[in-house]
Amino acid sequence: MEPIDLNAPLTRTASAEGKIWNYFGGTAYLGLQTLPEFQERYIENVLRFGTAYGASREANVRFPVYNEVESLLADWLGHEEALTLSSGYLASQLVCQTLAAKGHTTYQVKGAHASLSNGFTEKLSLDFETLREKLNKEETDALPPVVMLDSIDFRGLHYPSFSELAKLPLDRLILVVDDSHGFGVIGEDGIGSSHALRKLEPTELIVCGSLNKGLATQAGVVLASSKRISDLKKNPIYSSASPASPASLQTLLETVALRRTQFEKLQENLAVFERGTVGISWLHRNQGHPAYTCDCEGISRYLEELDTLITSFEYPAHSGHTINRIILSADHQANDIERLCRLLNEFVSR
Repeated sequence: MEPIDLNAPLTRTASAEGKIWNYFGGTAYLGLQTLPEFQERYIENVLRFGTAYGASREANVRFPVYNEVESLLADWLGHEEALTLSSGYLASQLVCQTLAAKGHTTYQVKGAHASLSNGFTEKLSLDFETLREKLNKEETDALPPVVMLDSIDFRGLHYPSFSELAKLPLDRLILVVDDSHGFGVIGEDGIGSSHALRKLEPTELIVCGSLNKGLATQAGVVLASSKRISDLKKNPIYSSASPASPASLQTLLETVALRRTQFEKLQENLAVFERGTVGISWLHRNQGHPAYTCDCEGISRYLEELDTLITSFEYPAHSGHTINRIILSADHQANDIERLCRLLNEFVSR
């Protein structure tokens, strides 16, 4: 389908040129971006801090909100320390480039986000079977190799069991995981994948990613040990890149209760969809996550003809592969989801 130029924010609907669609796409899982209470706090904080912070985190003038939100994130998500940056992509790059510069051999699990890279050759983006073979040949007295992957693969192969990952020699690996689609969305109280990953007992666990999806915060984060965070701060990326907006971070601090309310609404919506789609075999997802991959040709066009949009575009760009995903959010109402379930079942029975 051709891209649609919008003239209003995306919520449970999308609108353009007088037409309105039911919308089940994007990554605004908790619906915070357009929630009036969240927006009001954000606007107040923009007036307090300005639209951006034009200085280094190492400058001689500083906003305490950075340390405050990093403490909140570390405690909530279960790590010794956290470090915020202006985007999830930059957070991942800070980790990748720091580890590569120290001489660690770095492997990317096939399908991982492009931010988990440092000029990889194609052979270093591997399926788990090939990766196991390579790791078993690594010298045990060398620097620990690094394995990078996404927590959410949108097919249920990673979170929550990480069954293939668990077969790797994790006791001698550094594990770097992009949890952009997990923060605020999966796990108890939306803690993401860190708890499940820690059960695998890797030599070291580093979790990074964007806060802009579930948490509606234009920032990125790295979660790791105090020693690792201290090391990352020595990388010029940290001191020379513009930091995240203090207004965004302050809003994250002030809306914990609101975030929890939206998380509960999302769980209720997931339950409605699960009940209504029993038996549809071409829907795939990670347990507890609101994104459903559709392995079904024609589903996007069928729904569009019925005034319903899902995520549908070529990804990665220029790959020739179109992804089709149904995304639920806390912003949806039960009747939205029930209608979608009815359309999906009618498609199956045609």
